[in-house]
Amino acid sequence: MVNIFWLRRACILFLSIVGFSAQCLGQNSAPNSAQGSTEGSVLEFYTENFPPYNYLENGELKGIASSTINELAAEVGEEPEISVMAWPRAFKMAQEKPDRAIFSMVRTPEREDLFQWVGPLQTIRLALYSASSNAERYKGSNAENIELAKQAGTISVQFKGAGYEILTKLGFVNLSPIQDIGESFSLLLNRRHDLMQMSDAYVDYMIEQKHISAGEITQIAVIGEFDIYLAFSRMTAEVVVERWRQALEVLKKKQTKIEQSSSHPGIGIVEEMLPGSSAQEKAVLYSRVM
Repeated sequence: MVNIFWLRRACILFLSIVGFSAQCLGQNSAPNSAQGSTEGSVLEFYTENFPPYNYLENGELKGIASSTINELAAEVGEEPEISVMAWPRAFKMAQEKPDRAIFSMVRTPEREDLFQWVGPLQTIRLALYSASSNAERYKGSNAENIELAKQAGTISVQFKGAGYEILTKLGFVNLSPIQDIGESFSLLLNRRHDLMQMSDAYVDYMIEQKHISAGEITQIAVIGEFDIYLAFSRMTAEVVVERWRQALEVLKKKQTKIEQSSSHPGIGIVEEMLPGSSAQEKAVLYSRVM
């Protein structure tokens, strides 16, 4: 009996030592979440359907900004998992964990400290639109039309979108945020909303896709031109973000060489960035680089 007693005590002591060592080893090898991402972790990118910059077509992600992201990923040597969803959800998801990012994001003062920024990738022009049948009152200068728009009934803007932030800072109190900005067209043309705020390139794209007559919608004021970025969560390690920034610098240098060697620099850049893309996508980007 004595031998069995001491044998059990020895076994318990041995197992305790092994368990304690394994616990210490686990603590030492576990990543420090405060330091952000670790090597080898998969990056998760989020975006929305925002043609012609990023959109799904037959299950494939396309667009000007998406092509730029793919070029950057190839330069970095990463293959991020890209999810397309409604902008408010993408905006939320991109902030919650390390190794997450969102595009195409307009950089505003309100968003500055929420993300780590890589860019600019492209430039977009935001404007206000009216149904042409209701556009007679907007015959003044751009500044005068913006002031008149503040007196309009309701203006469609994207929920959690940059347009909402920008127009609010300009003093607009008649904004109606909606989840699906594509619904703005029917709201406008059916006179449920007086105006809508959109990117001009998005309007051109949607007019063609929805088979809307270009004469039915009139741009009444330009809000401004704004750069769009790839934005990483604050929890992502700075070294990860820096790799993407450096990759963008490499792409810019390549584009500069193409520009210098081409008799039509803008066309050269577009062809390099968007091999195999549609003529419409190339035309939009061509207008941005010229």
